[in-house]
Amino acid sequence: MAVKINRVVIFANGFLYPEYLENISKKDTVICVDAACIWLLRQGIKADYAIGDFDSVTKEELAEIKAALKKIQIYPQDKNATDFELAVELAIHIKPSDVLIFGALGSRLDHSLSAIFLLERFLNKNIQAEIRDLNNLLTLIAGSYEIRNLRQYNYFSLQPLTDTAVVTVTGCRYPLSLKKIHRSSSLTISNRKKKKNCLIKVHRGLVSLILSRDTVNRQ
Repeated sequence: MAVKINRVVIFANGFLYPEYLENISKKDTVICVDAACIWLLRQGIKADYAIGDFDSVTKEELAEIKAALKKIQIYPQDKNATDFELAVELAIHIKPSDVLIFGALGSRLDHSLSAIFLLERFLNKNIQAEIRDLNNLLTLIAGSYEIRNLRQYNYFSLQPLTDTAVVTVTGCRYPLSLKKIHRSSSLTISNRKKKKNCLIKVHRGLVSLILSRDTVNRQ
């Protein structure tokens, strides 16, 4: 049986901030997507894999990436998948225990929404994956999930990705028991923990869990 890599960290080509680097370690396998490769190099980080069509970098920057990184997968601009989807498939092929993603959210709403739905690929392979930015952590749940630590987050919200879902939520300000929730409702937005651990059970459907805090001011 193949041994799973501890964790894969993906840096996509969305909004990237130096604070993200505090969350990675030398044990992580790092995948950079398109211009995120240059951003990481500017931060002194050499990714283990570079992937994308690299249409967001100059010829000089691409040459710099090729000189600095050993494992590079270059794709044509005309293709049937986004660069981020290619990174997702690469991460799944590596067989990690879990995946942490930065830069999946950016100025393009279409790419951001696509990135969220692509988390289902990881879920189908029993790989825990989450998207983070400065204020939010997002993951998908189809079974049980325990929120153990909310120190940096004030709220948690559930949003069905299927038309409806049935959930039970305990250990929070607004508990639910076998509640049918709808994608077109805001019922499960901005809940809070009451106990040390908060347990979410999805009995039917697919649900996104978002841990969030108020905006971090950056000058």
